[in-house]
Amino acid sequence: MSRVVFTGSPAFAVPSLMAVLNAGHDVPLVITQPDRPKGRGLRMIATPVKTAALDAGLRVVEAGKISPDLIEELSVLQPDIIAVSAFGLFLPRKFRKAAKTACINVHPSLLPKYRGAAPVQWSIINGDTLTGVSIMHVASKLDAGGIILQETVTIEPMDTAETLMSRLALKGGSMLADAIALFEADKAETHAQDEDQVVWAGALTREHGEIDWTKTAVETRNLVRGVVPWPVAFTSLPDHRVMKIFPHVDVMDDTDLAPGEIAVINKRVVVGCGRGSVALGMVQLPGKKRVGARALLNGGALKAGMRLGK
Repeated sequence: MSRVVFTGSPAFAVPSLMAVLNAGHDVPLVITQPDRPKGRGLRMIATPVKTAALDAGLRVVEAGKISPDLIEELSVLQPDIIAVSAFGLFLPRKFRKAAKTACINVHPSLLPKYRGAAPVQWSIINGDTLTGVSIMHVASKLDAGGIILQETVTIEPMDTAETLMSRLALKGGSMLADAIALFEADKAETHAQDEDQVVWAGALTREHGEIDWTKTAVETRNLVRGVVPWPVAFTSLPDHRVMKIFPHVDVMDDTDLAPGEIAVINKRVVVGCGRGSVALGMVQLPGKKRVGARALLNGGALKAGMRLGK
């Protein structure tokens, strides 16, 4: 069995940590991001990886940066593998080279598509039907290391970024264990990425959730699916209130509505797009509970003929 230092932070990384442990590897150290204030009370919350590691009785170090002391500790531990999954910090060469065999990363895309912080979200927003997981060497250039393993995963029509991320996390954990086994058997092969095929998937901002009703109905549906759980799709009402729109919205092709125009069709709230329209499901106004769009229609917040968006 190998000595593995695990580095990760969000829920996506937890199945990878558990897969390493379940394979019987020695994990002398887990490195994760520091606790952060969250919620209305700004209570300090540990990362999911920290919580899982402590529950498993592992030693945890919180790192907001890669310090010389941390690199020195790694050199003392002499891990065979440094396994990385969504850690969130650049790992300098001295950190990576502390591993005797390899420093490898679990990335939820079919590299070189998509490199960057939000590959799962952009795969859905862009309407892809296939994605996957890549196990790769960590390099100085973001997500550019050689690929050790890669497997394809189908994006289901009802997937959101949240549901797809959960499936990819499980797949990534299994593949990480397989990759470590390949290194142990001296059978790990590395394939360089094709730089001509690189597609970037930058981090989402709140603005990415705003619906542009001139886009097609299919594009609108994909956006609503892709920005879950954050920033969540939204649009503005004529009174300037912001209305959040949650999955799923149904695509309707047989309507003749202007972009952003509301109509009531078969008792459903339908909004026109640049091509086609979408029937809204669950929505939410500021300070209110999430409800069906029909409830806002009955309450007068939405009306037939109203135009949404800027």
